[in-house]
Amino acid sequence: MVALPRVVVLTAHPDDVRRVEHPPDVRLLVVADAEHVDLLRAVHGEVGAEVPAHGGAVLAVRGPVGLAAAGWTEVEHGTSELVGVVTVGPERRRGLGALVVGAAANAAALAGADLLWLRTQDAGALKLYRSLGFEPTGARPGQWP
Repeated sequence: MVALPRVVVLTAHPDDVRRVEHPPDVRLLVVADAEHVDLLRAVHGEVGAEVPAHGGAVLAVRGPVGLAAAGWTEVEHGTSELVGVVTVGPERRRGLGALVVGAAANAAALAGADLLWLRTQDAGALKLYRSLGFEPTGARPGQWP
């Protein structure tokens, strides 16, 4: 993980978030029951990982194994934060982060969001989010890669 000099906040309209196709052996699940929450916790590596209250989360899974996750917060005034974006170590750099971010963006839009935001301090994550259509807020042209 390469740290940025500060937290970067990015925004996008849900329609502007690029969606990616998932590999045939990977499926997307909306976290809807206790079994899915257990998978979410395994992906995060945290016993306390939860679905955001009044929001939701999606998982990319292969068979019974969780590979990546992303969540969205309750939509307030048309806005939702994308949170808890993570891909398990061995599955990184295979497009799964992009897959779950796109799915979470779509789900937040269906819940009424017309503006999405997220934040990162990681240069690799910043590159991913920029490639999906998110733009840093308050940035001057050329300030961020």
